Amino acid sequence: MTGPSARSVARQVRRRLEAYRLDLADWRDRRIAHPPHPQLLEQSLRASAVDLDGFLWRLGRQGPGAGWGEGGPAEIVAALESADPGWRERTLDAADRIVAGHVRLLGEDDLDLLARRPTGSPGAWPWHCDVTSDYAFDPGRYYRAVAVPYGRADIKVPWELSRCQHLPTLAMAHLASGEPGYAQAFVDQVLDWVASNPARRGVNWACTMEVAIRAVNWIWGYGMLAESGVLSEAFQVTFAASLLEHARHVAANVEVYAGGLTTNHTAADYVGLLHLSLFLADLAEAAGWQAQALAGLERCIAQQVNPDGCDFEGSTSYHRLALELFLGGYLRARSAGGCSASYAARVEAMFEALYETARPDGLTPLVGDADDGRLLILHDYFGWVPQDHRYLLAVGGSLFERPEWLAEGLSAPGGREELAWQLGAGALAAATGAALERGRRRSRAFAETGRYVLRNGEAYALVNADPVGTAGMGNHHHNHWLSYELALAGRPVAVDPGSYTYTKDPVERDRFRSTRAHNTVVVDGAEQCELAGPFGVRPGPPPRLIALELDGPVAQVVAEHSGYGRLRGAVTHRRSLRLASDGVAVTDLLAGKGRHEAESFVHLAPGCEHTFPAAAEPALSPELAAALQADGVPPSWWQPEDAVVLRIGAVAVHLVPYGGVGVSLEQSWVSERYGQRRPAPTVVMRWAFEGSSVAGYCLSLVHE
Repeated sequence: MTGPSARSVARQVRRRLEAYRLDLADWRDRRIAHPPHPQLLEQSLRASAVDLDGFLWRLGRQGPGAGWGEGGPAEIVAALESADPGWRERTLDAADRIVAGHVRLLGEDDLDLLARRPTGSPGAWPWHCDVTSDYAFDPGRYYRAVAVPYGRADIKVPWELSRCQHLPTLAMAHLASGEPGYAQAFVDQVLDWVASNPARRGVNWACTMEVAIRAVNWIWGYGMLAESGVLSEAFQVTFAASLLEHARHVAANVEVYAGGLTTNHTAADYVGLLHLSLFLADLAEAAGWQAQALAGLERCIAQQVNPDGCDFEGSTSYHRLALELFLGGYLRARSAGGCSASYAARVEAMFEALYETARPDGLTPLVGDADDGRLLILHDYFGWVPQDHRYLLAVGGSLFERPEWLAEGLSAPGGREELAWQLGAGALAAATGAALERGRRRSRAFAETGRYVLRNGEAYALVNADPVGTAGMGNHHHNHWLSYELALAGRPVAVDPGSYTYTKDPVERDRFRSTRAHNTVVVDGAEQCELAGPFGVRPGPPPRLIALELDGPVAQVVAEHSGYGRLRGAVTHRRSLRLASDGVAVTDLLAGKGRHEAESFVHLAPGCEHTFPAAAEPALSPELAAALQADGVPPSWWQPEDAVVLRIGAVAVHLVPYGGVGVSLEQSWVSERYGQRRPAPTVVMRWAFEGSSVAGYCLSLVHE
């Protein structure tokens, strides 16, 4: 028998040393005398030479919104009730459900927390529990020693609940109705959270990003209620002292990774710290927090936002989150001397990318990971649609004087609320009084990101040829090289599957990230990039753009990748995607040595009906026939006998394969929201080849 290898022994030693360091840190933290909240705040005020009465009077009265003005939140509520007569009823309905213990949480649209609260859970609400898995985290565990329970529970559930993104809705309901019960619910929940989550203990202090986002939501809710007269002095003291603990924790635990790499976590840390520095501006420590936050945000946006405006993590969902974060920093920095011109330019470019990426139905394709993360939820707490990012365009259009963005944002759910709360009642009045026309989007190349948006009439395609995101870390990357989303006649046809889960189910986590879950080609059953844990891949050489045609009767992207170069026979995959106004031609060239097996997947939108084989022989438009000929595909290669008829609502589409492939229909899954999935059909084409092969398919509108 052989003993353990030197590498495994070294890993065991490192684990024991880390455990010892955590135990020592825990012991030291317990040895420190942590004063109760009134004394904690009193000590800080004394060191800052500030009296309590003046501090409490000023606390939160400026408001976190950039344009609240003298009228404050009451003026915003009046403006929203005038602009949207249904706003008050929706807000009160949502608040009533929250008061009753219901929240929207990671795929659960209306989760009754009190009915799911485990026995013995500290606090009135189950702040330390994954109630979807009946799993409780130890509330007394030192924050750095909290472990992720892979395969047993979703750590995001207590994190998401403790972001307290439902609290601003309670504050809005009080403003809209004058009913003190909504404000009291805000107070009760904050006090319950504070009592159940002592500083540096438990799951809700383990991730700095969660601490920072919670602080932002508390500050926004408090700002809405600051002049209401319903917040007692005792509550204000506890609230401010807890936020003092939040600020010190964030400042000491900013999430920066090896080599100085930053992510959305880092940006959230700094945005939270900036909000805290302005809310607690009277304290002597606040100036240091503010300087740290502003400098950190400048570093983050320079590293994380590509010159073309796309977020470098390679996910459209995280692009929305990053834009909310950097926008929040941009607006709050106005109260702290402003930010640089380059920061403002990157924020504007992010709005541009968001606007140009949207599908014809207004929704954004799900590229890469999607956990539906937000900084703030200022509209329709229970009903907002994760794939609809257009509400942000109302703010961007007003800030950067882009009327086409403003028109798009105001036409979208939540656009008016987002504009009013972020920029004030005056901005909403100016926007609703303007004559606006929605713009006409064109094909667009995001070259630095490797993402290409093709448009041709009502046809749309988004093609991925991007390097592994987050500077190669791949924490939110999917194996989607040369995959695409497609809409025809304005309706989604071929879609990305999204992200069903992160830590709760490792098998499903990898399934939704896998190559075969995307509209691309799998060779010999291998992944394009090897998956390396739940938040990483082993990146290969990035895809290479061969040709690009954005204008003309047929738009085109040709790109290739060598992710299968590590296989025996070193296969390269080149794909040509040509978009006509009534369909798309997809041609795949696989080149290597030896014998290989290939599979090409087309994941269809949920609800898509199909008939296979087609009852009638399909006909291709002249544009698509010409596109195939341009790819060197003669009519003799077409396989009309293997065509599939697809129907999405009133839209009918023929899928016609070519190149000697076998065709089958299988069931797969699409997750349009984190934690939810729906069955959807997938067309699979399989073939074997020796050395090299050319195969593909057309998706063509049926003109009935």
